[in-house]
Amino acid sequence: MPRRWARLSGCFVPILLTVASMILGALIWALVIRWDLTLIMLAGLPVAFAISQANSFFSDKWEAICDEAAAATGVIFSETFSNIKVVRVLTLERYFSTKHSQAAATAYHRGVKRAGFTNLFYGLQQSVVDYLTALVFYYGSKILSEGHLTVAEALRVINLLLFALGTAMAMVANVPQIVASKATAAHGATRLKTPLPIGMTNLQFSYPRAPQTLVLRNITLTIASSSCTAIVGASGCGKSTIASLLLRLYGPAQQPDAMPPLTYATHPSHTLHTPSLRTHLGYVPQAPFLFPSTVRENLIYGLHKASPLREDSNLYLAARQAHIHDFVVSLPQGYDTLVEGGMAVSGGQAALDAEAAEGVRGVMKGLVGEEEGREGMGVVVVTHRKEMIRVAGRLVMVEGGVVVEEGTYGELVGGGVWKGGGQAEVEEVEEVEDEV
Repeated sequence: MPRRWARLSGCFVPILLTVASMILGALIWALVIRWDLTLIMLAGLPVAFAISQANSFFSDKWEAICDEAAAATGVIFSETFSNIKVVRVLTLERYFSTKHSQAAATAYHRGVKRAGFTNLFYGLQQSVVDYLTALVFYYGSKILSEGHLTVAEALRVINLLLFALGTAMAMVANVPQIVASKATAAHGATRLKTPLPIGMTNLQFSYPRAPQTLVLRNITLTIASSSCTAIVGASGCGKSTIASLLLRLYGPAQQPDAMPPLTYATHPSHTLHTPSLRTHLGYVPQAPFLFPSTVRENLIYGLHKASPLREDSNLYLAARQAHIHDFVVSLPQGYDTLVEGGMAVSGGQAALDAEAAEGVRGVMKGLVGEEEGREGMGVVVVTHRKEMIRVAGRLVMVEGGVVVEEGTYGELVGGGVWKGGGQAEVEEVEEVEDEV
């Protein structure tokens, strides 16, 4: 049993056993004193449980619907202000303002509907104890007036039943939270020394907000050590989605009684400890991002304070490998120069020039072990650049969420077998889109 489940069981099970024993003892005692009055209360528990489950179902359903609407509003806000210069130059302020207002109105109306649906069952769940209490008092008063029960017995049974009822309803109310917490914490426990080789077998994937739309269909791919794989294809074909799956930002659809669609070192992805897995993975986005801090802090961001990688020697080595050391030392305060979210440098300074790009390609060759003749990393490049494609030992062409061609640069481009039009198509692409 994983440690976290052992800790959870150690904290939760004793409390559960204690409370369950108290409820069971109270019910047995009440049955001994007056069985018919006790059964009246027990008959209402299935109804109370059904109301609790209905409340949980509608709450989860409408929370997902409202979260989707809120996320859509946030996306519009983000795309507007992250490209505010373009928006203003093209005088699209009114368009995006209207678009954002419509998305916000949709989120608001969904929230109102959610309140209507969930409040009904929430109110029923909160008041069902009162209904059952009234029923117990009614029947208790009835048999008391008929002389079948003494006042002392009636008070004793009613107190026992109310105690058991209140405790049981409190436990039932916490069942949805316990289930949700279990689902949220359902990470795997396996930790790997290396994630390679990474394998995709008939992998299918659709985003949670559009589960009926398959973005990837039957992707079969292997990422081995000492290899550089370039994933190419038209925009929207699924290249970036593959990268997101490799980083475990999403999980692929699991097919019953089928091979695991995504494996790391032959281990199914859902059995792995995700935070530990990501320590073996690195990501270089196509658009550089600088945190509002110094150049030094941006380079060592996320490293533990005791990590030896924070030392100046390692810092300078990383900067030289990225071919930015000479530029950084030319800044007024060198590595201690403050960059306000990238505002202290221009777009050209933040991006790669031709010379720096060539240096980075050399670093990539070193990472895969080509120059040292050793076993190296597995590098995946999502790109349109023919220079980066030539560096890769293998090209994977994705079209419509499916791998349509696979081979070396010479086989697919030089050999004229590229379905998309061959070398001419690659050379004519001017868009720069590199993700490593």
